[in-house]
Amino acid sequence: AEYQGALYSHACVMHRAVRYLGLPLAQFGVRDLSLEESRARRDFHVHFYDAPALMQGKLPEKLLPDTFPDTVYLSFDVDGLDASLMPATGTPSPGGLGWYEALHIVRDCLRGRRILGFDLTEFAPLPGMHAPDYTAARLVYHIMGIIERDTRLYREKPF
Repeated sequence: AEYQGALYSHACVMHRAVRYLGLPLAQFGVRDLSLEESRARRDFHVHFYDAPALMQGKLPEKLLPDTFPDTVYLSFDVDGLDASLMPATGTPSPGGLGWYEALHIVRDCLRGRRILGFDLTEFAPLPGMHAPDYTAARLVYHIMGIIERDTRLYREKPF
């Protein structure tokens, strides 16, 4: 897959991970989806709950299936947050996750799992606008707290 002619675009990372590495993927809060992405979800068995379903309260008690791996890596794309909360991103789109919804999803998905690491992506600071910077920093802080309290860090031995 490629995005706007770029094979190694940041927009294609997850596609390559599931296609070429066979890594399992779960997505939460997606609002904008192309036909190609929808087909890739089906073909690669991506587990997902898009924003419209989340907003209607259609979440199961357990967000990840029992077959999902115990060892995970979290990539949090700030595009998934509502634009009123996070306008400093590549695609500030309305209808995204709220603060507490996002933290609930992260906590539920990571609870009891081994965490390899995490990243925060798509943050694009806006000159003179400090609230999104603080929001991104607080999000990282909260995710670190969730990992420390509710998960098992992969500390035993390196790969």
